[in-house]
Amino acid sequence: MQTHSFDLLFLPSPKDALPGPPISEIRLKNYTMSGYRGIPDAPTLTPRCLSYIELSHQIDRLVSELEAIRQRAEGRYSEQKAASG
Repeated sequence: MQTHSFDLLFLPSPKDALPGPPISEIRLKNYTMSGYRGIPDAPTLTPRCLSYIELSHQIDRLVSELEAIRQRAEGRYSEQKAASG
């Protein structure tokens, strides 16, 4: 499935270096630099994951957080609509 907002960064274990697990992160594919003073731009959405299980957990966490943001946004939009009446 092609995605528009998110992308997977997957770095396999290098063959010519010390052995270690692959590294993966969920990253923003597209983003706008906010330009808000005091708020840093951060296109990486997950910490480095060293296994599929860790990455899967991070995806579940993102889904849960996005659902919480959706609910919070719905409430905020409803409040705004009620206030402007």
